[in-house]
Amino acid sequence: MKMLSSIQLTFQDRILAPQDKDAPAWISPAGRAKPETQLGVYSHAYRARLAEVLASDYPAVHMAIGDGLFTELTGTYIQNLSLIHISEPTRPY
Repeated sequence: MKMLSSIQLTFQDRILAPQDKDAPAWISPAGRAKPETQLGVYSHAYRARLAEVLASDYPAVHMAIGDGLFTELTGTYIQNLSLIHISEPTRPY
């Protein structure tokens, strides 16, 4: 079970902080895309879904400041959100 927990935390870290471009060895290189690409798809989709939720939750702000600034604002918010590691309390100590 400890190995699964470790894999899950590593995956979460790579999704939340995609600066590290090397994919973990446990991501299969078989298939149509390289492991780095596979991981990048998850990271992009996660951030895109968060941006969609923010646009849905704050339509008046989105309309008031426009697409460009709202995109910049949500991107900054998501980046800062990823720095606090949402599941930090569940990490083993």
